[in-house]
Amino acid sequence: MPIVDELEKLGKSGMKVTERYTTQDGHKVVREFMHYVFVSTCLADIPAKNKVGDFRGVGSKVGSCSYCLFEGQPIPGRTGKGSVTRYLGARGMELLAGDPKIALSHQDLIKRGHKLRNAHLRVVRCAMKIKAGSGATKWTRRLAALKRVYKAKSIRHGCWGMNPFFRLWYLNALTFHVVSISHAFYHGICKGFSGLMLDRYITAAGKKIISQRGQSISVPSDFGRRYRDWTIYWASYKMEEWAHFVETFSAYLFDGDVLPGPVKGLWFLLIDIVEHYFRPRPDEETRDEFELASRKAYDQLRHFAAGLEELESGADYMMTTNLHIVVCRLHRQELELGTASAFNDLPVERVMQTMKSDGGRMVTQSPEKVYAQRLLTARNAEALADKNGKITCKALADKNGKITCVEQFKKMEDVEAAVTFMLREIPGQIGFDTRVHAEPESDPLVPKKAWIDSALLGANGLSRPTVRLFSRAESDDETRYFSEISLID
Repeated sequence: MPIVDELEKLGKSGMKVTERYTTQDGHKVVREFMHYVFVSTCLADIPAKNKVGDFRGVGSKVGSCSYCLFEGQPIPGRTGKGSVTRYLGARGMELLAGDPKIALSHQDLIKRGHKLRNAHLRVVRCAMKIKAGSGATKWTRRLAALKRVYKAKSIRHGCWGMNPFFRLWYLNALTFHVVSISHAFYHGICKGFSGLMLDRYITAAGKKIISQRGQSISVPSDFGRRYRDWTIYWASYKMEEWAHFVETFSAYLFDGDVLPGPVKGLWFLLIDIVEHYFRPRPDEETRDEFELASRKAYDQLRHFAAGLEELESGADYMMTTNLHIVVCRLHRQELELGTASAFNDLPVERVMQTMKSDGGRMVTQSPEKVYAQRLLTARNAEALADKNGKITCKALADKNGKITCVEQFKKMEDVEAAVTFMLREIPGQIGFDTRVHAEPESDPLVPKKAWIDSALLGANGLSRPTVRLFSRAESDDETRYFSEISLID
């Protein structure tokens, strides 16, 4: 894998970095040093983690949790069709979730990866012999047997092969994949528990009370997203909305007899658990104090899981991979790496959503190039601005004082690719129409350079209109400013 090869090289050989800067007294300084890059952890949701680590899917009996060998159990699905895999084991079983006897170590992960890789290589070699035409009948039967062995081993060990990143000599296989707490709690446990409460435990009168209380919630812009009626929109809540609902709104909305006693106790227990795992620890906290707080949160988490397993249909709704993983791994992760809040995946998710928005929700083979392109364009636009934030003709001019599109594009990097919509010039006037037009029609999202030349400089090359550049909108009726260029004489 190319990225692993490059990381291995950067860890051993490093790269030479030259840093140039000017001190406050005007001296220019050039500093050279060697920069070595090491990967410590991988932060990903469960589907992405399974792809990176070559683990089995979320519905597998073994391997959905990459930290232990606990076996899930198939139980009838809520719709009555087929079955779903659920991970009971919070109470009343010989081996409970998180038991050290079934926990995997660094050596265990490496060893099972080698076993599955070797089994897969035998399948590949046999298939190559058949392709070469040597004893097709014999090798066909052999291939079928090897495939059965490979599949049986993958089911037993919970993976398809070796995690490619385990090639890095310095990597700890056990701590490489950290628990993505925002996905596990907000999109997993909180969402699942909400569905269970609305389906089984909250009456129509209770839902009405919650909706009426929600109408009195007013959210200031600096707090975040506005509150949406939980009883209606809970299934489409974003991570940020779950965070606000669990820690802020739910205590008010669930006050009184809206929830039955046991269910209400479990929800407020979940609030305490979320506050521990998502809030940074105090700077003055000692190691012993942290371990004590971590153990308390772990005991609360086990009590929460056991309470859900006791509820009617609680196992069907709630004993999922997400709940099992946080019970199995989160406490040990905190003892090894520190507070789980340091690995919160909500900021990462926001960056990814920004990249998706910048890319127009289109699939791209090089998302990192799209993101870097937008970042460079914005930074270069800022560098061209004067002290008032305006981009002047002087800043865009070449050495002869002329403003040319070639010079503009050269200075602003890939601004042509970043521009997606421009306002069309009103004929005979210096200004632009308020409607959004896309030209040329053959590719409406990237105007041709000749059309941009005409818009920037005018048909005669003399007029200096104000130009607004727009980035791709989330929808046809929504447009966001990318930057504003004021051309003045």
